[in-house]
This record gives sequence, C-alpha cells and structure tokens, in this order.
Amino acid sequence: MRCPATVLARALAMHRGGASYGEIARALTEDGIPKPAGGRGWQRNHVWRLLGTAAARDLWAELG
Repeated sequence: MRCPATVLARALAMHRGGASYGEIARALTEDGIPKPAGGRGWQRNHVWRLLGTAAARDLWAELG
C-alpha cells in the first residue's frame, strides 16, 4: 500500500523544518494516521523508509 500524498508531504515538510524522524513519527501517531502497511504506531524507522522512497525524492526535488 502506498502512503497518501498528504502524509508524505506532511512528513517531508516537517523534516525540512528540522523535525527528527522520531518527532515526525510521534506527530503522525498522535494524529491517528495509519501506517501505509496498516496498523497504528509510527516508528522513526517507518518515517526514515518513507522519506527514502522515490516518491519522497521526487517531491523533495519539486519543492527545491
């Protein structure tokens, strides 16, 4: 399952703003956003993998 573009954009914006993977994971979990593979409870390694995807790299390039 793919991560919704809105979640990817939010995680990327938070990371660009200086948030750590752990901080992003906590924010997504607190807001009840499910992980792309299902389930609750984002971990920093989930965010790290998400921000390493081709979709994230493409979005990062678009934002400059």
